[in-house]
Amino acid sequence: MTEKGKGNQKLIKEHNKRLILNMIERRYATTRAALARASGLSPTTVSTLINELEREGLITELVPTPSQRGRRPVMYQVNHEAGFLVGADVGSNILTILVTDLRGSIIKEFQREIGDQVGQELVNALKNSISEAIANSGVARDKILGVGVASPGLVDHLTGTVIRANNVEWFDLPLKGILQHELGLPVHVDNMNRAAALG
Repeated sequence: MTEKGKGNQKLIKEHNKRLILNMIERRYATTRAALARASGLSPTTVSTLINELEREGLITELVPTPSQRGRRPVMYQVNHEAGFLVGADVGSNILTILVTDLRGSIIKEFQREIGDQVGQELVNALKNSISEAIANSGVARDKILGVGVASPGLVDHLTGTVIRANNVEWFDLPLKGILQHELGLPVHVDNMNRAAALG
């Protein structure tokens, strides 16, 4: 397999893992079978992702209650104490950065006016705003599990590339790669409308 093929497989796996984690969070608790049905992923793929999420401490098993009808299926829930997330929204006039726990409870909110910043200048402002929000949140940086960025324009959510965002002059911008390199954290970039729909 080529390096590009391996890279694409890794991106898809990361995307599917986020999907499963989000689905568990929305349902409060659920089973592997229910996740496979709802996600459209194969049971084998779901089991692999569940095992990884368990090893990473992001989800835990719920202790099943006794049943007269035999063993109940294992339920999983998100471990809200496992870490924290950063969300960044590139609005029309304002950068909004949120540091939250895994329940979505806001630990720190940070806003900065964009003004006339576009292109690389806006990328730098975004990077600096994220770093400042984390530093002022009281959360240890090694507890930050990842950063989600809602970007304007047309976005390839698998590669995190902003293909075209005319209003901020971003064209074929590898925003995910830039931020991951600068912040040293996992980053996911999506179009702001899609990000809002996915919660």
